[in-house]
Amino acid sequence: MDSIERLIHRNAFELSGMFGFESGGTVYSRVNRLASSDGMVGYALDAMRQGYFGEEANRLILVEYQALTRAPLDTPRQIYALLGEPWFEHDFENVEYEADDFDLALGTRGLHTIRRRVEWIERRTVLPPDLFDGFRNDMFWRMPGDGSRDVPIVRFDG
Repeated sequence: MDSIERLIHRNAFELSGMFGFESGGTVYSRVNRLASSDGMVGYALDAMRQGYFGEEANRLILVEYQALTRAPLDTPRQIYALLGEPWFEHDFENVEYEADDFDLALGTRGLHTIRRRVEWIERRTVLPPDLFDGFRNDMFWRMPGDGSRDVPIVRFDG
């Protein structure tokens, strides 16, 4: 949510398709729209919950963002081991991607821009504390007694 709000700030004079190309709104209305079950983030989170607790949970591997950005070499090694696949080298210093045509049509320049280097960047959130704190319990896979079906979780605990 924080990353999307930062993106909206960088494109302050563009009407974003993520919000129906409507002007106005507040950080609260934007975040609540994204978090709803038919919003970009809420839908994905609901689908992840469905898979995690569903009958085919044994086909999932949950990879936390911090694991990938704080340990970009170790995390894929763990994934390969879980899949039983042989390791091959990756270059985490040269990962770039852009979808400028799509992003411009959506009115959200930079939505699909990936930085060259995979790394964790410490930053302060732009979300008000009550909004930020409202999503703490959405990491359902970290809840004790969550009733999961033994989905492997790759996380950073360093």
